[in-house]
Parts: sequence; C-alpha cells; structure tokens
Amino acid sequence: ADACEPETFQEAGHDFVDLVMLCDSGWARGGRFQTDNVRPFHWVDGAWAIYPPAGESSITGYPCYDTQAMSDEGAPNLLLMETLDCEFA
Repeated sequence: ADACEPETFQEAGHDFVDLVMLCDSGWARGGRFQTDNVRPFHWVDGAWAIYPPAGESSITGYPCYDTQAMSDEGAPNLLLMETLDCEFA
C-alpha cells in the first residue's frame, strides 16, 4: 500500500484520517474530510505519528506547533505554511 493513502494512517491507529491533503518526504497533513480535525504527521519507525503540538491557540483552542522545530526536522515548506504556529496563535 502507498504510505500516503488514508488506510496507512488508519493502520497506525489514526482512525479519523480519511483524507490526506499533503504527503511529502516523510511528512503529511491529514484528517477527517470536511472538518477541522486535521493534524500534521511525521513518519517514525515505519508508521505515521501525529506530530506533537507545542501548545493551543488562545483564540480557537486548536493545537498549535513550533514550526521552526518542524523545519529543523525537515518538514517541507508547504506543510509549514499550512500549520498554525504557536507564535501567532
């Protein structure tokens, strides 16, 4: 199976993923279709893992992330642009 297919995320325990919007170089953005339940993922030890949030938006309550740390770990720019940075949350 293609690692970027929703089934690969579901096999790793992420049952909510039925849409993968970005998948590149061991990084992905996926979630539930037509919802705000979308998360960044990182390929770790042969499976997708949710990238851990660095905090929570004071405005929305959604998870926010340290995008500089993600960049340092090799996250592609397109993913970084679509990820809420805690500095601006």
